[in-house]
Amino acid sequence: PALPSPRTPPGRRRRWRRRALWILAIGFGLLLILRASVDRLLAWALAKAARAYNLSASYDHLYITFLGLDAELWHLQVAPLAGGEPIVGAEYCRADVSVFDLLRGRLRVFRLEADGLDVCITREADGRIAVLDSLMPAAAPQAAPAPEAAPPEGPIEIAPPLSIDALRLQNVRLALRDAHVAPAFEAVVGLNVYLSNLGSAVRPVRFGFDVHAEPFLDVLRVEGS
Repeated sequence: PALPSPRTPPGRRRRWRRRALWILAIGFGLLLILRASVDRLLAWALAKAARAYNLSASYDHLYITFLGLDAELWHLQVAPLAGGEPIVGAEYCRADVSVFDLLRGRLRVFRLEADGLDVCITREADGRIAVLDSLMPAAAPQAAPAPEAAPPEGPIEIAPPLSIDALRLQNVRLALRDAHVAPAFEAVVGLNVYLSNLGSAVRPVRFGFDVHAEPFLDVLRVEGS
């Protein structure tokens, strides 16, 4: 006679079911913790990247998708770290951010889109450009050279605090003012900019922009790679 097929005891099936439920609950809890920490990490990485260029960054509202890391920011403002009027203001930004680099304290953006961007560049009467002074502050007086230290072991970290692979800027309003000439020159330039494959080792960099500045320029389109 045929032997009866072995069956898993009901107690063992219940134990495996409880273990599976525990694993799912722990995984979901870890996902919630990671998702909650991403908001703080992104804000911290954005402030860190801005400080590296002697700037400060603030925004009114941040939204991040739950599963991916598409970040949306409203009313982003970039200003000198020492204070003053904003240099860049954006009504809306959307960025595809690398989670792996964010957990390592870096801000790498695969694709950045911004709409309604306001940029202000002014040259003062003495010839100074405040934007450049903020990005490249005057060098401090040189102190006595310190004794050379032994080179650190291991690989040297040269990654920039911010990297962007692809960039799309729409409806950019570039306000230019030159008080170094008499009478002072003022103009508002409109721009649409795209940049692709930045930092790619296999694809050439592609860029282009449309410029218009009434009544001086109707439209100028530049493309290259």
